[in-house]
Amino acid sequence: MADLEDLIVPEDTDTVEATIYAAAEANDLPTTQWQAFSWARTLIHIFALVMADVWFGVAQIANGVILGLSRGRWLTLFARSQYDEERIAAVATIGQVTLTSASVGHTIAVGDVTVKTTTGKRFRNTTGGTLTAGGTLDLEVQAYETGASSNVSIGTITIMETSLSTVTVNNPEVGSTGTWITTWGADAETDADLTERLPLKWATLSTGSPPDAYKSWALAIAGVTRAKLNDAAPDGPGTTRLYIDNAGLVATVQADIDTRVPAGSVCTVSAATTQSVPVTGVVTVQRAYRDAAESAINDSLTAYELEVDIGGIVRQAEVIERVMAPTGVVDFAIGSAWTGTPNITLGTTAIPVFAVSLTYVET
Repeated sequence: MADLEDLIVPEDTDTVEATIYAAAEANDLPTTQWQAFSWARTLIHIFALVMADVWFGVAQIANGVILGLSRGRWLTLFARSQYDEERIAAVATIGQVTLTSASVGHTIAVGDVTVKTTTGKRFRNTTGGTLTAGGTLDLEVQAYETGASSNVSIGTITIMETSLSTVTVNNPEVGSTGTWITTWGADAETDADLTERLPLKWATLSTGSPPDAYKSWALAIAGVTRAKLNDAAPDGPGTTRLYIDNAGLVATVQADIDTRVPAGSVCTVSAATTQSVPVTGVVTVQRAYRDAAESAINDSLTAYELEVDIGGIVRQAEVIERVMAPTGVVDFAIGSAWTGTPNITLGTTAIPVFAVSLTYVET
């Protein structure tokens, strides 16, 4: 085996069997003369079955004991046993909508009403009340699905899936918060994010709270996937600034950090700024794969956008590779709007927002 990575990818019985035959032929054994179901072929098949099972066992052990190689449930167990940390679970979006009745009153119980966006994101009420004729009623709603995709914008929940006579719905800003959301939805922590977060925990054991401690605390909050600390006394002696990639969670992270900073220190939590990165160009794709390729490209670029760290680098080669990767794509000429030479270095507190505008040419 070449390295530890090989341990976590076990070969199946057919592959092991092919390897044995190749070794036999290399040693001048007459494998082509062995008949099907002969004793030689039967023994090799048995050996391959046993070796594949052993290899699978080795892979499971390797997955479970080496940070950086562990994945999936093994990584979850590894985090729990070695770091006393749990994988962050997905969170459902909770917020407030306003029902307005033109002329008919309604009594609404918990769970009676389902509302949705034009894109199909659905929410159900978790509070009730009386909606008077000609009046309004604020209701708390929770997304049907967990995850960040239900963190929709103000004014986008406009469809009453549950029909109530003369009633309309909207999701305006709550007070002066800038959002209708009270609990931000978040995706389950990925293997990559959990693997990055675990070693940072050691910094939290220091009484001086080094930079990695702040990053560890921030990343432990569902919905925060990138964090960066400015510890160069940006606001005077004893001050730091912590930037996170989720503006809706600034208050939540600030409240948590305030309970952890050492006496005499002040840490101000701020949202990372956004920096537009134009991704333009011409994609040549086989006609049969056009729709699937376009969807895959958009998904892949969105994923890359979220992988670039605060103040990181957006690499042109990576963008080109992601556009070229889907089946059916045969060429990509990146547009002149690209501003890197060849890469784009973000501002020190910025995260990228891709402005994707691709032209597709079918062949």
